[in-house]
Amino acid sequence: MKKCLKIVFSAPVPEQFLLVVQQHARKLEVEGTLAVVPADRLVRIVASGDKEKVDQFFDVLFKEGAQVGVHDIMAEPMLKDRDYRGVFRIIE
Repeated sequence: MKKCLKIVFSAPVPEQFLLVVQQHARKLEVEGTLAVVPADRLVRIVASGDKEKVDQFFDVLFKEGAQVGVHDIMAEPMLKDRDYRGVFRIIE
């Protein structure tokens, strides 16, 4: 079963954290995007893939985010509206 989440939390976060998030997404075969929106001071993530792997990815976000001071992570289900071609990209 497939799952797609839109995840939002406040910025700024260290660039190293963004790279760790991308590495975990690739390891878990989660596709999507991570976009830093400086005007809104937000980080927006779209994560899509197998339900279990997306859930594991979300758990990693909580664990890794707590280490850098991110506590207000919000997620909502969404319909996958584009093809991410099996890749998780950081958009800055």
